[in-house]
Amino acid sequence: MHALIIEDDFLISELIQESLGELGYTSFDVAHREEEAVALAEERCPELITADGRLSDGSGVGAVRSICQNRQIPVVFITGDKSDIVQTVPDAVIVDKPFQSWDLKEAVGVALTRRITFRQM
Repeated sequence: MHALIIEDDFLISELIQESLGELGYTSFDVAHREEEAVALAEERCPELITADGRLSDGSGVGAVRSICQNRQIPVVFITGDKSDIVQTVPDAVIVDKPFQSWDLKEAVGVALTRRITFRQM
C-alpha cells in the first residue's frame, strides 16, 4: 500500500512513516511543499494521505483539495492548529500534534471509512 505524507518537518514525517509501516503501508512519498505534494500524487496515486495543515511553503489543506478534486482518497490531517482545517474540511479526520503512534493508527482506521468534503472558501 502506498501513502503520501505531506509534512515539512523531517522528524515528524519519519514518525508518520514508521507508524504507517506498522499498519502495512510499504511505500511512501514525502512532500514538504504544497506543489510538490500535488505533483507526487499525480505521479503515483496514494491509497492514503496524511497532511499537516500548514506548511512552510503552501498548505496541506490546499494540496489535499487539489489531489482529491476528482478522486476520493482517505486523508488524515496531523496538525498543531486545526482551526483552518475544521472550517474548510468539516468532516476531516484530525490528529493533534504532538501525537502518539496509536493516535495516528486509530485515525487511519476512521479515515478509511470516511469520505471528506470541502467547504467553498
